[in-house]
Amino acid sequence: MADKSVRGTADVTDGGNSQVLSRRSILRMSLLGSSALFAGPALAACGTSSGGSGSTASQNVTIGVVGDMVNFDPYYNGTVDFILLQNLNTFLIDYDDKLKPQPAALTSWEISSDHTQVTLKLRPNLKLQTGKTWTADDLVQGFKRAADPAEGQQLNGPMAIVKDYKATDSSTVVLTFNQPVPELLITDLLESFPAVDSADNSSKELASKPASGGPFQLVSRDPGNDVVISRWPDYWNAKNVHLEKVTFRIFDNADAMVGALQSGALDAAYSLPAKNASQLKNQYAIVKGYPGALVQCLRINVNTAPWDNIKLRQAVSRALDRERIAREVYFGYSVPLYLPWGPDSPANDRSYAKMNSFDLNAAKQLWQEAGSPAGAEALADGSDADALQMLQILQQDLKQIGFDLKITTVDKATFTKRLLAGDFGILFGAIGNSSKSPSRVDTNSIFRIVKNPVLKDKVPQEYIDAIKASERAVTPDQAKAAYAQLNKVITEQAFGIPVCDMPTLTATKKSLTGVTRDVDNRLVLEGAKVS
Repeated sequence: MADKSVRGTADVTDGGNSQVLSRRSILRMSLLGSSALFAGPALAACGTSSGGSGSTASQNVTIGVVGDMVNFDPYYNGTVDFILLQNLNTFLIDYDDKLKPQPAALTSWEISSDHTQVTLKLRPNLKLQTGKTWTADDLVQGFKRAADPAEGQQLNGPMAIVKDYKATDSSTVVLTFNQPVPELLITDLLESFPAVDSADNSSKELASKPASGGPFQLVSRDPGNDVVISRWPDYWNAKNVHLEKVTFRIFDNADAMVGALQSGALDAAYSLPAKNASQLKNQYAIVKGYPGALVQCLRINVNTAPWDNIKLRQAVSRALDRERIAREVYFGYSVPLYLPWGPDSPANDRSYAKMNSFDLNAAKQLWQEAGSPAGAEALADGSDADALQMLQILQQDLKQIGFDLKITTVDKATFTKRLLAGDFGILFGAIGNSSKSPSRVDTNSIFRIVKNPVLKDKVPQEYIDAIKASERAVTPDQAKAAYAQLNKVITEQAFGIPVCDMPTLTATKKSLTGVTRDVDNRLVLEGAKVS
């Protein structure tokens, strides 16, 4: 059944002191990623006029983001759209910080005793911003779209567990699974799934306008400049929405965004570099991301020599100074990770911190067992200062054991193309979705068990078996055994080596409170207000 406990909290640093802000829904407003902003008349800054919800301060704010959004499609769920996803959409359920599911578009979800079905109860009279009331038929059509590889986008992978979906009445939908499925894998699917008007539920229609029922509605979009949203009075939990209007202003780079924040032109800046957050923490409140929502990962192509040698890959893992990277690259806003899970993941095993610790003597021994290869090339995005610094740290340590790592930089477009095509030997690239059900790590290209663009036909069979066992692990004992085997295989194979969590940091004026994020680090503005 639905868990009715209160939602989670987000850690905020204010002048170097830590405080906790309560929030209605840690998952409800995360869709406001890097989005385009409104090019029309400038909105009032905080505190300049009377605002909504009984406040005497203006509830109009401007938030800076780096990079333009892609679309309004919640099935896409890309990081560039994280400013909008939770703010323009309502998802079936939310998670609190302990991954306990909370009601949202659904009021309840009942998993069958054999874990082969889940019965979904829709929230009655849920209004969509297209003007209609959400129905069971809309939800069924939504599942049908997700199951279509050509239309499902990021929801197509999670839908692989679903065998059938049907409405049993106007407010009830039943999902049937291909096999018994763990509860966390079921709620992961529901947490990612939006309530959308079936008439507009396609990649084409959602490219230019939303069709869900979130706390805010779209006012305007000026590609490359800004996006404006406003409070939607028909939202099912409208009493908790205080901001009247939000302008997301698009910047080409973080330096320009930080300059605008310091000048007073912005009330907040989303996804601030850790270096800037460290410099601004006394003047602004710093909202920290969810631990492990994004994990910095060293990706290795086993089809490229000398990386086809497992001992060399293991040597690199022991030569990674994760603590130094967390300290020097991310200024203490990150924690070292020795497995690709956040600290609250059910698969996390703290004993791996010792087994995979930084040890150049162990690294040199493994390098010698690999045949003492002379060196190789690493690929880097020349515009990504953090990745370059991490490679330079690794380069220095590998040189001490006798291995010469040469760093080749390319422009961002070329880097992205080569990353997605598997055209590299070794590089740093963050992964997501690993803070939830452990088998969801399979949604990242380097960890896919099917159509892996990097490993191709050399995905280790023991890794495939471990992922499938995790997907079948219904009981606590089954889960414990499956996660232990998955951790062992990922560490031994060392084709995706976790380094640390990649922090998502948001700086806000101290007069703007209640800004938070969900467990995916999507921006949440429900509950935010100007005082």
